[in-house]
Amino acid sequence: MQTLIRASCLAFTVLLTACGGGGGDPFAETVKLHTGQPKTIDGGQLTLTMTKFIDSRCPKTVTCITAGSSVIDVTLAQQGATPVSVQMTLSGATGTALPVYTYGPYRIEYTDMTPYPDSPVLSITDSEATLVVRRD
Repeated sequence: MQTLIRASCLAFTVLLTACGGGGGDPFAETVKLHTGQPKTIDGGQLTLTMTKFIDSRCPKTVTCITAGSSVIDVTLAQQGATPVSVQMTLSGATGTALPVYTYGPYRIEYTDMTPYPDSPVLSITDSEATLVVRRD
């Protein structure tokens, strides 16, 4: 009986480790950024600031030759590390982030810019970039 219990415990440990349950504490947070307004996440460990954006996505009410894109410049500042500025692009046609950035232990993906343009003129104060930040 003890052999069966030991074998079961060993199998459970192997399964838990293979599924990632035996490692550190994974972190994921969705961050919404407005130009010039820093957001600090992960207990103060990481600060993100959108410094600029260009939204050239084709408005809903217009027929365009290309879908356009939304480009943001973001400053990433990890506690104890040198801040970096990155440029992230969200393709209007596929909604795909290009690229996903790695900064220290973090993976940052640009997932959305709202509102989606419904006319060629858009107020920049209304724009909000959404990023998903993960730490393994």
